[in-house]
Amino acid sequence: MTLILQDKWQKQLPPVDYDHYKALYHAYLNNQLSYLEDIDLFASTGKLIPLRQAKNHAGHRLIICFYQYTGVEASVPTFTASLKSTESVVVTIPTLTLAPGETTLWTIIFTAPMTAFTEGWLVSIDT
Repeated sequence: MTLILQDKWQKQLPPVDYDHYKALYHAYLNNQLSYLEDIDLFASTGKLIPLRQAKNHAGHRLIICFYQYTGVEASVPTFTASLKSTESVVVTIPTLTLAPGETTLWTIIFTAPMTAFTEGWLVSIDT
């Protein structure tokens, strides 16, 4: 499996943050990623691994996650992301094609009113 970043993420993500996400990705591949909180985030196709959540300036819930593509041929990822306690959103990751098994980093934005949540990391690395 490979971690692929969209061009926009590559340009805007500071190197120290990118290194942290790479460490989380390698921990995930080696089954060393612990979930501090299960937020019930699901994708209609592929797999979402929630990493961090926060509120943006508009008060919307942002969830940064790994999206692992599980299709059988390369494609531009399009899926519905849903939280058990709130809305579903359709997500398309533009200008990025993923091959089967490849993973990318993406932020999913939920705009509907939501239940209270704790901002911060949702995972840690087992040592």
